[in-house]
Amino acid sequence: MIHFVYLNVLPSLTHSLGEYLFFDMITDFVFGRSYNLLDSPEYRYVPAAIKASNKRVSVLVQAPEITFKRMDKKLFPEAILARNQFLKFVKMVVTDKMQAKSGKDVFNILASAKDPETNQGFNMLELGAESISLIVAGSDTTSTLMASLFFYLSHNRGVYDAAVHEVRTCFASASEIRLGTKLNSCKYLRACIDESLRMSPPVGAALFREALVGGATVDGQYIPEGIAVGTGIYSIHHSPLYFPEPFAFRPERWLDRTAPVFEGYAPFSLGNRGCIGKGLALMEAMLTMATVLYTFDFETAPGCESFGGGCIDAPWGRHRENEFQLREHLTADTAGPLLRFRYRKDVGQGLEDGWM
Repeated sequence: MIHFVYLNVLPSLTHSLGEYLFFDMITDFVFGRSYNLLDSPEYRYVPAAIKASNKRVSVLVQAPEITFKRMDKKLFPEAILARNQFLKFVKMVVTDKMQAKSGKDVFNILASAKDPETNQGFNMLELGAESISLIVAGSDTTSTLMASLFFYLSHNRGVYDAAVHEVRTCFASASEIRLGTKLNSCKYLRACIDESLRMSPPVGAALFREALVGGATVDGQYIPEGIAVGTGIYSIHHSPLYFPEPFAFRPERWLDRTAPVFEGYAPFSLGNRGCIGKGLALMEAMLTMATVLYTFDFETAPGCESFGGGCIDAPWGRHRENEFQLREHLTADTAGPLLRFRYRKDVGQGLEDGWM
């Protein structure tokens, strides 16, 4: 969750603009309509509802037995309310789209799809389930990526300066920043994104798979059927076997795309269960950060340098001050960083001397 501090005000007067931006992006892409969270407060409750609901879901994934006699309702009453808010929003969106029956967007592709064997399409419940997955996976995780990227750039001045130099020498104006050869040439910016995903993956827990009938053999180890197996993404991303100095933010490790680091890199999972939205997420991150770096200077807000990082007095694992902190709620839950911005020289229309 990126917080932007305006005019040096206190952290309580901040805005979760990263969440709003990517929610607007994914709803426009999937449903052909942006709900305009950046400019209007009407639907800003939805990202917060997703995060609150995920706290319960993350526990259910690990301990489904707490649904016995609906113990989860007693343990997570606020999460249940948040879930109901989110489901109500999704129902509204799906109903509106089914009534409109027009537009070239992901939802209409799903709504018109037919099973080649049965010639049956998705029913309302199935379309609602797909919509939930697309909204959560397409907005919550990308906003976490951008929050971590802002954290690491603002806490590593040399990296920040190198990324700024690359973007501002590549493009002559902000209007040039679009998909294509120029944006793809920003190798250092892409390396910063990859290193942020490695350091603080938006989904950092193990994505468990269950061995099917007959069991499975993984790296010479037999897994009996019915046993769930997984590798924590955060853990493998911080293994020194793949990443020397695993807790150091070093984008240059990604500049050699033939290096063996890719063997231990799985922020979007791997194989045929890998994230289908990987390309979209990377495109959004490249476009957004290139535009910000071209247009603005930014830094941590005075007095808020530690917000979002670890604390030396915290329990082991939370003690690294220069590591952006995540909490596993199915997808990652975050806080910070707290930043301030100003227009760069020559593009600020006279406002470049003032921090916002």
